[in-house]
Amino acid sequence: MENQQQPASTNNSDEIDLGQLFQMIGNGFKALFKRFLMFFVYLKKNIVILGGLLILGAVIGFALNFIIEKKLMTEVIVKPNFESKDYLYDVVNEVQSNLKSRDTVFFRKIGIAVEHLKGFEVAIEPIQEEEAESNKENDMEYLDLLQNFKDQSFAIDIIKSELFKKTVLNHRLIFKYENAITGPDNLHKILDYLNSNKHFNKLGEVARENIQYRIDQNRELIEQIDELVANYSKGLVESDRKVGENQVYLEKEGGLNVPSLLSLKNKLATEIEEKKLELVTTNEVVNVINIGNSQVVKKQFFKKSVVLIPLLFIGLFFLISAIRYLNKKTLDLNLQ
Repeated sequence: MENQQQPASTNNSDEIDLGQLFQMIGNGFKALFKRFLMFFVYLKKNIVILGGLLILGAVIGFALNFIIEKKLMTEVIVKPNFESKDYLYDVVNEVQSNLKSRDTVFFRKIGIAVEHLKGFEVAIEPIQEEEAESNKENDMEYLDLLQNFKDQSFAIDIIKSELFKKTVLNHRLIFKYENAITGPDNLHKILDYLNSNKHFNKLGEVARENIQYRIDQNRELIEQIDELVANYSKGLVESDRKVGENQVYLEKEGGLNVPSLLSLKNKLATEIEEKKLELVTTNEVVNVINIGNSQVVKKQFFKKSVVLIPLLFIGLFFLISAIRYLNKKTLDLNLQ
């Protein structure tokens, strides 16, 4: 009999536990709803104050946008030549330091009045440029082609030039200023100061001479290739003609690879075109690629001040209310 009554008592215990659980859940919802009603009543009592804070914050935000003086910005894209990247960064750091110290002597030397430097700033950042895959393939083909003529002195010189060619990153100079008239003028004077270094100007003269020498050398090589191809064509007609000692051999078999020579000629012509452009782009220590137009700059905070300031006021109001509530509770419990 005792064994038969035990399951029934277990079922009653489970039903009681479930009933208590549902009752606890219901009480929790009631407490949560009560808290929500209390918060609603709190908002209802303070609706005038909260609305006033929102309006006051919005007005102050709009006022700040008009009161805070707007800055102008000009971006200048430059390319440091003759391995002068470190020099470029050093000069920018020098200008930044002198702007902070308001060094009158330094700016007077470069023709800038200190009173015209209010709000003037300068910064620098590299511009990462990914080399196109097609350019990489063309360069590899060019080097592979030159390997066919590795026993010739002219090919060795070109291979060395390609292997030691360094990729130069362009950089962005960011100038910020308040005066729309003196700002751009100061900008150009700082650029002139960048290009006034005697050491790098001397390197530039030598570099341009070397570029011109490479152009002249490539033209001579093209003339030699044309002569080789012409002589080889004539030799095809004369079966008993011997090849001269100064002819270029391919794989040392005495045969002239005309397609390779013509391809090399095209590469040399392309390099001449590139070197002519290089003469133009190396006319200064820091070559100015582009000077952008002036544009208005606002600080990030003041862009959002119309929203942030009202929210700040509301947050402060809730914080003060919470402190007052806690203080009242401590008084009620006699904790002071």
